[in-house]
Amino acid sequence: MSILQEAFGDDDPEDDPKICSTLGAVILAADPLSPSTIATLLGFSTKSVFLRLSSVHSLLILQEDTDSPVRPFHKSFPDFIVDPTRCTNKRFHVSPPSHHSELLAGCLKLMNQTLEKNMCNLPDAIANCEVDDLGERTKRHLDPALQYACKSWHKHLIDEHAVRTPEITSAIHQFLRKKFLFWLEVLSVLGAAREAVDALDVAAKRLETTLPTLDLVNDCFRFVTGLFEVISTSSTHIYHSALPLCPRQSMVRSLYEPHARPLTRIVHGLPNSWESSIATAKFPIFIRTAVWSPCSRFIAISQVVYPTIEILDAVTLERVTTLRSPAYRTAWLVFSPNTRLLTLLGTARETIMSWDLQTGGVVSAITAEKFKYSMEYLSVTYSTCGTMLAALCSIDYTPAISIWNVYSGTHTHSQSIEGRPLNEIWAHGECLRFATAESGSIVTWEIGFTSPHAPTRVESLPLPDDFHSSRESRFHPTSSRLAFTTEGSVRVWDAHGSKFLLESTDVKDCRVTSMSFSPDGRFFVCGTENLEIYLWKESPAGYTLHRKIISNARVLKPLVSPNGESVIAVDDKAIQLWRTTDSVTSFSDVSTPTFQRSNNAFILGFSSGEALAVIARAEGETVVVLDLKSGIPRLTIDAGMKVYVVGVAGSTVVVVGEGKIVTWNLPAGSDVLNPRANVNDSVLTTTFNHPPFPV
Repeated sequence: MSILQEAFGDDDPEDDPKICSTLGAVILAADPLSPSTIATLLGFSTKSVFLRLSSVHSLLILQEDTDSPVRPFHKSFPDFIVDPTRCTNKRFHVSPPSHHSELLAGCLKLMNQTLEKNMCNLPDAIANCEVDDLGERTKRHLDPALQYACKSWHKHLIDEHAVRTPEITSAIHQFLRKKFLFWLEVLSVLGAAREAVDALDVAAKRLETTLPTLDLVNDCFRFVTGLFEVISTSSTHIYHSALPLCPRQSMVRSLYEPHARPLTRIVHGLPNSWESSIATAKFPIFIRTAVWSPCSRFIAISQVVYPTIEILDAVTLERVTTLRSPAYRTAWLVFSPNTRLLTLLGTARETIMSWDLQTGGVVSAITAEKFKYSMEYLSVTYSTCGTMLAALCSIDYTPAISIWNVYSGTHTHSQSIEGRPLNEIWAHGECLRFATAESGSIVTWEIGFTSPHAPTRVESLPLPDDFHSSRESRFHPTSSRLAFTTEGSVRVWDAHGSKFLLESTDVKDCRVTSMSFSPDGRFFVCGTENLEIYLWKESPAGYTLHRKIISNARVLKPLVSPNGESVIAVDDKAIQLWRTTDSVTSFSDVSTPTFQRSNNAFILGFSSGEALAVIARAEGETVVVLDLKSGIPRLTIDAGMKVYVVGVAGSTVVVVGEGKIVTWNLPAGSDVLNPRANVNDSVLTTTFNHPPFPV
């Protein structure tokens, strides 16, 4: 504190906010900034920024060159200045929410003012890697402040209250409407296209109720994830390939179509809207195993008779890295708790190998000679500390636990199991736990990772009688929930509460191929042989259907991400990825009136309080939601189909057309930028194999 007071003394109080802003930029920046870049982002002169920083040079690493990055000399300075209990002089206290918002506003303003098309003057239809002087071009044409703004603006989106202010929301909306593709160009040439995915994902979460900006953010997100390979490979092909391949009803297409420069003309096959899945990755060989990383950023897969492990980006499904494996048949893949290690367990008597994902190097390899028996793995987990590996396996058809030290590459011990094990083991503190199903009970057992002592009984919980006739089962250990299938139903049993949280007959006409819980138990998902994925979400009443997904995968093995935001389905040769944030709307309160169709007839529906009317021409494609008090349209919808029935339930507009029911959300409030919507803005589409009423 004394250094700050001595440096700035009793200077003009009006200069105090500028001092805090300058220091805030130094300590809150995602990457170290130079005085000149700070000046550009905050609207100060470079000279004034340098003078302020020079006044506290003993606290900073500051060069004479104003284009060189400035850094705190020690971490204690940022820790001190952001803590109001330690930095008690309000003149110098840096409030992270307010100063992050200031940097965010500066980044958005800079991008809105300076981004232009093809700023690096690249030739048409060329891949980034084919431009020999790309590095020189980016330095010459892209100011460091603009580079920082493009790569890091979303990293200052930390305060949801600040970001929902009209100024910030308007700036983001203007940015996406006017500069979105130019921004992608810059990220592409900088090799930072992945930042666009993170930026739009963060923006969607922070703007979760701000329409229509949220709709535009979501459409931009679909554009980036759906066409990521093109965008990351070539900035010019954003206009030659990505934009022309964009669905007809995409907001990005409608905003930027004049910039499209297709190299070929698409005659047939261009979709009307984005597919329900965020991304799809296809492979030449059958996929044997897939697993999420604990941080939800990666997916590891192995393929049948392919001696490699692919690490995929968990949003774009682009390949991040490839690991060479000695095992041609992978039984299991598992990440360490901190995602630092990945371990492969081969089938039969093959190698157990672990890699350090930061270096790509092999940590250990346990070969067939180091353990005695061939094994079939049923569940695998790491110890909490990440040094020990345990597997529930079948040794000569007898259930057992085997444990290895990953770093030393040694098999420490095995322990046989009595009874019917539930196919799940988990780390609990310094110990390992597993559960067995006995007569009327779920029994939890505990053993040490490093000690070969017999298992200790921990607790016994009730088990429903019909479990013993189950076909498939999955146990969620931390909540003691047991999912299982019986003839015609899927059930989730809460052993602690001795009650069912789910008894669903939705899957009665098909076989369940796989089930899983999210790590926190909030989501439960199952796949069926009818190519359907049922996603249930935890609620006070138990598990309620959150989303039903129709997939084209032949063998569905759905897995929910650890953060609960995504679900993947593993096909024979493909992986599809969806977001869990798209929820199911109930149609139980929406009636289906009968009517005589006529080209001159109108369809009319009212909200429950008769404050709103929904109007459409029979078999027309335009739906208008009208505020009956003011007479002002709340929303105009281009349904993209012949309309037969309309209705409104709460804030949800329901439209029934040919073979489908589609819903839209009404914009919050009346002050919206553009009260129009199309199919791409819809919340949910439910299709039918037959019309919902006689045609």
